Amino acid sequence: MGRNKDEEYAAAGAKLADSGQAVWEQADLIVKVKEPLPAEYGFIREGQIIFTYLHLAAAPELAKLLAEKKR
Repeated sequence: MGRNKDEEYAAAGAKLADSGQAVWEQADLIVKVKEPLPAEYGFIREGQIIFTYLHLAAAPELAKLLAEKKR
């Protein structure tokens, strides 16, 4: 039987995390298809790069948070 996807990613050199929170805490670059979710707001930190689509008119609380984080 073949390897599961996690094993394939690890074999290719990926570092796997146990949770989304761990990813946010360890990564300097976050790539998402959609804007950060409210549950992720607390994980955003100054200096972190978030490469994503932002629809800030629909999420004013996210716009305020990002301004406070200076990024």
